[in-house]
Amino acid sequence: MPRRGRHHLSEVAELSRQLAYAPPHTRRRQMERIERLVGDIEPDGRYPLAFVVFRISGYRPDDDGPLLPGDALRQDLVELVRVLSEALDLSDTERGGGVPLPEAATSCGITERTLHRWRHEGLCVHRATCSDGSRRLVVFREVLNRFQHARRLERPRRAAPVRFGADERTTVLGSFDARRDRGQSATAAAEAISKELGRSREAIRRLLMRSGRWPSRPRTIGEAAFDGLVLRAFDLGIPPGEVAERHGRDPAAAAKRCRVLRRLRLRSLVLPQRTFPTFSLGDAADVIGSSPAANAGMSEAWWIDRPDAVGLIAATREDRRDDRALAEAESLLAVEAWLLAEAAPRLGLAAATERDLDAIETSLRWAALLRARVVRMLLPLVVERAEQTLGGPMTGRTGGEISRLLGSAFAELGRLLDAYEPSLRTGPARSLRGVATLALDRRFAALVETMPARRASARHETLPLADPSSAIAPWSRVVGLGRHLRRHRDRLDPEARRLVEERWGWGDGRPHRIDELLEIVGGTRPRLLGKLARAERLTRPLAGTLNRM
Repeated sequence: MPRRGRHHLSEVAELSRQLAYAPPHTRRRQMERIERLVGDIEPDGRYPLAFVVFRISGYRPDDDGPLLPGDALRQDLVELVRVLSEALDLSDTERGGGVPLPEAATSCGITERTLHRWRHEGLCVHRATCSDGSRRLVVFREVLNRFQHARRLERPRRAAPVRFGADERTTVLGSFDARRDRGQSATAAAEAISKELGRSREAIRRLLMRSGRWPSRPRTIGEAAFDGLVLRAFDLGIPPGEVAERHGRDPAAAAKRCRVLRRLRLRSLVLPQRTFPTFSLGDAADVIGSSPAANAGMSEAWWIDRPDAVGLIAATREDRRDDRALAEAESLLAVEAWLLAEAAPRLGLAAATERDLDAIETSLRWAALLRARVVRMLLPLVVERAEQTLGGPMTGRTGGEISRLLGSAFAELGRLLDAYEPSLRTGPARSLRGVATLALDRRFAALVETMPARRASARHETLPLADPSSAIAPWSRVVGLGRHLRRHRDRLDPEARRLVEERWGWGDGRPHRIDELLEIVGGTRPRLLGKLARAERLTRPLAGTLNRM
């Protein structure tokens, strides 16, 4: 009996179970169709289940089914090819010859770990009978050549870093000396030179440091101020060691101090406690954590990034959520409650390791995005109940009144969701819609009593709102979502962008821990941390962020 594959998507797992009943010649044909489908899947795309079924079996279902994220779908299809090959009599003489994985990695000039990472990118492997009679995992040369060709087309060649030439170096040093003689500060001089030459201010500063021109006198800063600086640097995606170097501190000691401060900050949190009966089951972590609805669709959560009240109200008029969508919101709340319940016991660990801290912060980050998605699903109800109470459109009110109404609604929903337990509700009145309607009606009724009568309709094109995260999920204040970095992610190449999106949950998927990223991209932990640091440095809003610290 072949070993069942491990799939990210429950839909593909069910499809794998169904394909196992087909006769051998049908499974071989379906396996080859899956290989062709893998090459057509874009990792950033979303594909209906009906499309996948049609491409594999030729049967077109009446219902399109759920949308499957391309990245997870491609990985599952690669695994499905391996599972189907387990039960087929394949020979290593087919398709240009089958090469065992260690030999294939050597012939490509890569490690076997990298070859397995290629499997996540769409390289299909098969179980075949070798010349010595043994059954081994092999890569057919035809499949490997096709994958490498497609990979070269998809991955643009990185430009080599441009070093300072002798003439440019002389220009930088001469201009810096002249500006300093005129009384200009070192930071202002470096910024002016960077604009003249089209270089980053950090590159100019490092050249000046190597040349002995940059002021080396450390700035005096107290311990409390330095602690705040280290935490702020960490939240901005800046290694604490870089801040320590600028203040004459030991980088290793600063990194250790940062871990201590993160532990203290997490221990000060008070998380809402909602323990569902399903949490005590043995497979709760696998079942709840692998929920497709909670692992995809995170792009909907990013309405919290610089929200515009007028845009939100206009969008909700076209986005009336039905009961099925609110049922999905209840399932998201169950996953959020499980994440908080998993993180709560770790908050009190006196000697939490870096892995413990990363696990807690990632769980809170994931839970915060789920909470933002649920509130986004409830926004049509917020606008509906507010306008029902006001007796007219919200956009006819002044900017201050609109901000006050929405801010109060966010705070009310935050308190409501902290205590709401879908598993304990009885009847429609205790559904999420019923409970939210009652709470919002009470809140808006109290607010409208304090507002003056509307005299004339106000007109607004845009109305920026304050950050709603603190009202929606107060416990999320100690974990950064990297929104300031997210706005500049277009500066990254595809590989680096995918890495930081997987890390922070900027794309459509959830945030990932460092250990989870290692399973996805391979390599070693120090190398992965280095890649993340370089990518996050490129996404900083200004190249000189650290120079202001």
